[in-house]
Amino acid sequence: MTFERLLLQWAEIENAPQAPGVYAWYFRPHFTERDISQLTESIAAPERSAAAPSIVAEFLNKHLFDYFTDAPYDVAISGQLKPRYAGKVFQTFHPSPDLVLRIASDPDRLRMLNGVFSEMIPDFSSPLYIGMSDDLHSRLVSHKIKISRMLESDDSELNGDGDTSDHSFAREVVRRGIPTIRLQVRLLVSEQLRNIAADPENLLNRINYPILGKN
Repeated sequence: MTFERLLLQWAEIENAPQAPGVYAWYFRPHFTERDISQLTESIAAPERSAAAPSIVAEFLNKHLFDYFTDAPYDVAISGQLKPRYAGKVFQTFHPSPDLVLRIASDPDRLRMLNGVFSEMIPDFSSPLYIGMSDDLHSRLVSHKIKISRMLESDDSELNGDGDTSDHSFAREVVRRGIPTIRLQVRLLVSEQLRNIAADPENLLNRINYPILGKN
């Protein structure tokens, strides 16, 4: 099969071809200069040195891990002649203690990480969402319009059940506060995927489990 591979930034979505294919959305994290400066100032005071590791861990959760946190799972536990338990469990992130200490002693490492993220994503990251369409241009522009409209609307449009997967993806992007300027989409385009792209999409979703859309 002959494929065309494209990588489009948020501002380039309208350049997607009117052709069949499979696509995956990615997010490139970025620590702003203001973020880094505020962290540096918050841990610079001698009286806060002991708290520096926890401040850095909280910073990483807020500016990185929270974007990628999976939705809670409904669980039920039972055993023979045992009480039954049911409820929700939530994913938690625990930054590596060694990494936390390195950043606490040298916050400039975050600037280096920005450069690494710029070069390594999407090639070294998991997709946020995987989809397919016989008209990639129409589908991706639809994604962009939904996200843009939700960003301009009130919170009521972010709630409710029974949404399509496209609407759910847009809602999660907005709910998590993901900056659209850091969204990008990888396309695998081929006329030979017409009417059959649902098969690789189905398998890729079950291999990768993208956190903002599972089919």
